[in-house]
Amino acid sequence: MKILVIAIQFLLIIIFFSKPISSSTQVFKIPPGFRGSQMNFIDNNGLFLLSNNSNFAFGFVSNKPQSTDSFDLSIIHQGSSTVVWTANVGRAVGRSDEFVFGKDGNAYVSTGGETVWATNTSNKGGALEMELLNTGNLVVYNSENSGSDPVWQSFGYPTDTLLSNQSFDEGMKLFAECRFSC
Repeated sequence: MKILVIAIQFLLIIIFFSKPISSSTQVFKIPPGFRGSQMNFIDNNGLFLLSNNSNFAFGFVSNKPQSTDSFDLSIIHQGSSTVVWTANVGRAVGRSDEFVFGKDGNAYVSTGGETVWATNTSNKGGALEMELLNTGNLVVYNSENSGSDPVWQSFGYPTDTLLSNQSFDEGMKLFAECRFSC
């Protein structure tokens, strides 16, 4: 009986003092049906998808110094905290606006009922997953091409940064936005 009491006390101490495991950060991949706002991931600085090597993260990134209400949906290089790609260039969203990876395969973010960015992949054969690769490339795969050629990739839509192994093909444009100060 004394051992049982000690075991229960030990368990309670572990439960009480242990840091809860956060379920708000997704590692590698997210499935269709995923949705969330910056507020859902506030404990992770708005980030909800990591590359396998954790060098890159995707989520809501403040686009003004010390801002708590203006965010871009971006990929950052974690080691330098540098934004390397932005989905909604020049069209900030608030902390309660949601990113959605719909069951139809389309990923989008909207503010005030207006879609400010989308992958437009709802007609691409049923999305299976969204993944942030170790290269910093955000990709959407469908059930026919999982792990091979993505139906959509951020490398196909560069903003103001090119990463290793990212091609810059004829006709592509870079888009820059003044961040913090100009």
